[in-house]
Amino acid sequence: MSGQKNVDPGQKKETLKHSLSVLNQNIISYKEFIKEKNEQLNELEIKSVKYNSDISEFSRLYNIENDKLNKVKNKIEVIQDQMTNKSSLAKGTKIIVENQHLFKGYEGLVSELIQIDKDYIRAIEVVLSSAAQHIVVDEPETATAAINFLKANNGGKATFIPLSSISPRFVAEQHIVVAQTQEGFLGVASELVTTKKRYEVLKRFLLGNVLVCDTIESAVRLHSLLEKKYTVVTLDGDIIRIGGVMTGGQASQTVSAFSLEDQIKELESFIQPLEKNISTLKEQISKLEFEKQTALSLISNYMAEKNSYEVKLAEDTEEFDKLSLLYSQISNEKITFESNVDFTKMINENLARKSDLSVQLRTQKEILRTTEEQYYQTIVKKNELDEELKQLLDENGKKIGDKARAETIIDSAKKDYLNNMDFYSKLLNNITNLTLILM
Repeated sequence: MSGQKNVDPGQKKETLKHSLSVLNQNIISYKEFIKEKNEQLNELEIKSVKYNSDISEFSRLYNIENDKLNKVKNKIEVIQDQMTNKSSLAKGTKIIVENQHLFKGYEGLVSELIQIDKDYIRAIEVVLSSAAQHIVVDEPETATAAINFLKANNGGKATFIPLSSISPRFVAEQHIVVAQTQEGFLGVASELVTTKKRYEVLKRFLLGNVLVCDTIESAVRLHSLLEKKYTVVTLDGDIIRIGGVMTGGQASQTVSAFSLEDQIKELESFIQPLEKNISTLKEQISKLEFEKQTALSLISNYMAEKNSYEVKLAEDTEEFDKLSLLYSQISNEKITFESNVDFTKMINENLARKSDLSVQLRTQKEILRTTEEQYYQTIVKKNELDEELKQLLDENGKKIGDKARAETIIDSAKKDYLNNMDFYSKLLNNITNLTLILM
């Protein structure tokens, strides 16, 4: 022998057998790790779906509360405009109010001089009707000056009530006694409102002969009992005038001229609770978005780890096949790891099957690579849409549909990706099982 070193066949077999044993253990470990990652990915996928559902629900509630808040603020703006600019007044009335400093005897509008309890606002408003916008002055001379001012300035028309020219109206005492015996009678309208002593004559002039009842049935009964001599009005605003003419039904909701400040206070009381609800919902949405992003980040990391071990599994499986073939060439002995199988007998039967599976494996790897690229592109797009969503939530939660479409794309991509990964794992399991049998 010159320079050649003979390798003991027995030693070579033992070395191969040891290498095969190590590879076999690696393959088992890789499969267990991949299985564990699949379970973790499934759990995260379920959580991600739940996050999306919760975010959609909280976003819906956010939009509802935000819409309520906007409506309240809009109502306040309308009332404030009505108070500041007198936007509900007729042209002539508005001009006199804006130039009241020119008229020493100007007292104010009827709606400004009479205060009404909220329970009776609807009834009194119906009785007064347009008289609520009449201008109260001290005497006829002031009214005359104002009328001439309107004529000179093409300012339209206005109605004036000179305090010195009016007399109180009243219900006969015997009729009051009769009315008080009737169920549903609430009182004389002039007694259900308040005003300064100076304007007592005004409220009695406008409301002194008007009776108030709770329902239309009570009003009809009382009106007939008192021989149709008085106007009777109900809390809902149905009215029966002297002589018997009736007006009623469902009236449209309007802003009352008699309670503008009270209405503003009531509306303002809704703002803080609504803003608190909106803030809480916004925090919940942000928290869920953060948790969802954390879950997506874990999914990305777990997939990367899983892919790494799948590559190692494929490499060790390929190496195991090569060494198994070499071992079969130098030995006819049985090799045992997980099961007692005659390796030499099985190798020829499984080589063809292994070759087919290897082709499928390469194909699935290419599919997996393409799907993974699409998935990560979708993740990037979704992150962009999530950022857009956060900005839109600060602008009354608009364009939620873009986010929903993005998440639909992501869900579809995830499902396709996981399906391919599942097929790929099954394929690797088939190859691994064959190689284990061959051992």
